[in-house]
Amino acid sequence: MQLPSLLRETAPTLFAAVIKRGEEFELVRRPPGLRKRAHKACFANAMNVVMARDGLRYAEGFALMSVAWLHHAWVVDGDNHAIEVTWEPPGLRYFGVTLTPTEAAQRITHPDGRWGSCFDVPVKGRLRRH
Repeated sequence: MQLPSLLRETAPTLFAAVIKRGEEFELVRRPPGLRKRAHKACFANAMNVVMARDGLRYAEGFALMSVAWLHHAWVVDGDNHAIEVTWEPPGLRYFGVTLTPTEAAQRITHPDGRWGSCFDVPVKGRLRRH
């Protein structure tokens, strides 16, 4: 899969990780009992879900929403399918890397206790955090 070069310029750390070990994930419907979470809180939403439910992994990378690729986080099930927990409607495509809940928790927690991206990503141009 080829990602737009804009992503390399706006998110070099994440882009490098995704290109090196990322994969595309097929989206499936949210399973029963897993609800949509808070808007514009994808990193915390995905982390909260993987910490609360066994068998899910945290994923971060780029998701195609309408016409733009956005820096985003979602969860991945045991069959390696993307499950959207933030956007409604969901993205069109998902390309990223997975982390175990322990790996994600070690990287995602900021000194002030809030959760954010697992990657140090500057936000420029059309790339936004969702």
